[in-house]
Amino acid sequence: MEFNGFTSTDFEFFKKKDKLEKDEYEKGRNEVKNHFRGLCYEIQKMYHAKTGGVFELQKDFQNFNRRSSHISVEHVSGISKIFISLNYEGLDIELIFQARDEQQCKNVLDMLANKKNIIWEQIIASKFMHIYIDQNAKNRKLRCLALNSFDMNSKTYESLIKIVEGNINEGKFNLDIGIGYSYNKKECLRQGKMILNTSYDAAVKMMELREKLTI
Repeated sequence: MEFNGFTSTDFEFFKKKDKLEKDEYEKGRNEVKNHFRGLCYEIQKMYHAKTGGVFELQKDFQNFNRRSSHISVEHVSGISKIFISLNYEGLDIELIFQARDEQQCKNVLDMLANKKNIIWEQIIASKFMHIYIDQNAKNRKLRCLALNSFDMNSKTYESLIKIVEGNINEGKFNLDIGIGYSYNKKECLRQGKMILNTSYDAAVKMMELREKLTI
């Protein structure tokens, strides 16, 4: 499945989909799905060629519909996953730790505190990097804090730790901690077909980071 890069309409689709007539909607939906599927397939193909291994991606494109704010796949391992998604703003490739009970939240807290240098170095290594904390409640996500590479300093990093501590103290044990790359629409279009190599490198780096942070 060949991947020739994204088009501007791939991103615009998420903004306009609710107003499109059925035929236009189906055409746009299929184009986005095929382009994104092509990217994921080529990432898997590259991974196998370079490592001999299999990079399994869970896909659920059947549920990609008018209500969807993004299209995504994920590679799950324990309480963490590599999450690749395309939305109106751009392409995200992230490592997400899913803390669903008190012990998992405490493990995440220990990770943020004891492996600060590893996380810090990863974030500041690229202008496309970010880290965030989401609180999940009643089928919705609340973004507690998001930092990019330019925001990172001792004070802002400490605020990440305090948010997790606060949630634990309040008995809120349903958190997502995401670390990853965000390539905005302009950057994706600028790179053209090369966004494939960029995406592959990002996915591999997130797998390597997971090994260093495994909790």
